Amino acid sequence: MSAFRPCVLVPTFDNPDTIENVVARVREYVRDVVVVDDGSGERARRAIDSLAEQGLAHVVRREQNGGKGAAVKSGFRAAAELGFSHALQVDADGQHAIE
Repeated sequence: MSAFRPCVLVPTFDNPDTIENVVARVREYVRDVVVVDDGSGERARRAIDSLAEQGLAHVVRREQNGGKGAAVKSGFRAAAELGFSHALQVDADGQHAIE
């Protein structure tokens, strides 16, 4: 049996005002976060880059917006490649109760 190594996927498209808070809240429960940027604009890209630079999230970039489903699929692939055993998806706009 493989070791339990969970992560949280956060697909995002232009959520620069909420992404940092969502990642911070998630990290209170799960240390590893995979943010999937689904073709966001410059302001959101800068916020996402900041998360990566601070070591708060693994970042996956999709150059073109493909929708939430495509972003989640990209996140699941990345999570598997990074060696995570489980992934839970939460939205980047803060609508999910992380606790």
